[in-house]
Amino acid sequence: VVDAKKLDHIDVDLSEINPGDTIKYLFSVSNGSQEKASDVTIVYNIIVKTMHFMPINIELYDKEDKLIMNCDESYNRNAGNELVCMTDDIEMSYLEDVKHDYYLNIEFPTEYSSYEYASLIDYLNVQIKSHQKMD
Repeated sequence: VVDAKKLDHIDVDLSEINPGDTIKYLFSVSNGSQEKASDVTIVYNIIVKTMHFMPINIELYDKEDKLIMNCDESYNRNAGNELVCMTDDIEMSYLEDVKHDYYLNIEFPTEYSSYEYASLIDYLNVQIKSHQKMD
């Protein structure tokens, strides 16, 4: 759930971020809606894709400020040369309505304020991939 919309992916606009800026992007993952909850246990992953042209720090936190993932060059790149960062499996039981709150902390460090970084363009795509848990 992002801005009260049900989505399976989010495109984060990085066009206005400047050295010294930090963006905090909030979103939630839920196993249902007001109309209907899932009747199976769900396993999901949060996937962050970027070209990582800009020297930004990308961190994923839960609502208790626990670091879930630091998306950096330690992750692999796909065939399109995108940096692909993925969380471990996260489980949601069907026994009750569940909502997991997260935020992306995107920081453009001040030390990259020289002119050579001024024209860099990048993107950040967040995807939620889920499937039914099979015992």
